[in-house]
Amino acid sequence: MHNLLIVSNVTPSQNFLLDINKISNIANVYTTDYSQKIKSLILEQSIDLVIVNTSLENQIDQKLLKDLSAFTQVIVLVSEPYYDDLSFRVEKFGVITIKKPINKKLLETTVKVAMLTNNRIKCLEEFWLKKLNDAKIINHAKCILIELRGFGENEAHKYIEKEAMNLRKTRKEIAQNIIATYNQSN
Repeated sequence: MHNLLIVSNVTPSQNFLLDINKISNIANVYTTDYSQKIKSLILEQSIDLVIVNTSLENQIDQKLLKDLSAFTQVIVLVSEPYYDDLSFRVEKFGVITIKKPINKKLLETTVKVAMLTNNRIKCLEEFWLKKLNDAKIINHAKCILIELRGFGENEAHKYIEKEAMNLRKTRKEIAQNIIATYNQSN
């Protein structure tokens, strides 16, 4: 289930956009105007998608869009006179721009694509965080082998790899065993 934040000063557009919660497994829809609390809402509510509805009177801040895109997927609805300029400036941050007036089907499709992209990014983040955690554990075990058994770095690396192959375990499992063994003996 996903959380959606709609940033808009125009009430009719908010009502139109609230219909989006029926697609893409959206559990919660939050709305706000342009204010400082946008970033805190994203972090507090774990927002998966932000839809920013700009109006002629309210030019959206490019820096805000860049900051938002660092945390979540962003779609900006922008009036035709501003579309080309804004899309040129923000698409490099991964912000999706849609020219107003919009058709509901196009918005639904864009939201689905944005949610799929968000899911893919989360999977990649989890994958790389796991890899990083595994590398930290393996490096800790190498340090133990270097300090306590007098191995060189390459020798410690080869030792862990060889043990993993011989025992048919992962390098992480071997590293965890090394850490546990030497922590017990201290």
